[in-house]
Amino acid sequence: DDDKARPQTSNRSVDFSSDGTPKRSNETSSKQGKSSIGNEEKDMHAKIEELDKKGKALFKNKQFLEAAAAFTEALDYIESHTDQSNPSVSASLNKQIVTLINNRSAMYEKGSL
Repeated sequence: DDDKARPQTSNRSVDFSSDGTPKRSNETSSKQGKSSIGNEEKDMHAKIEELDKKGKALFKNKQFLEAAAAFTEALDYIESHTDQSNPSVSASLNKQIVTLINNRSAMYEKGSL
């Protein structure tokens, strides 16, 4: 259970894998409805996943601020490549956004900011 890997220092929900690394931002959401996602959205998810992996690699190297920057870059990418007025598009990315924000917050905490 991943709850055991979560830090006990706050009430914030930070999604960590059992090895202590932040979970992939689309670990559960990418498995749902893959066939209904268009190519543009698939490309967007691939880019977000790339940035998420970059953040996780930086985290493993204890480069917490750089990892936070990678998670921020993924969040900025989502914001600039989605139609915020379309609730269905925003809803499909909501889990990724929440996970990226939690992971970024954890990096700031680990980096003592």
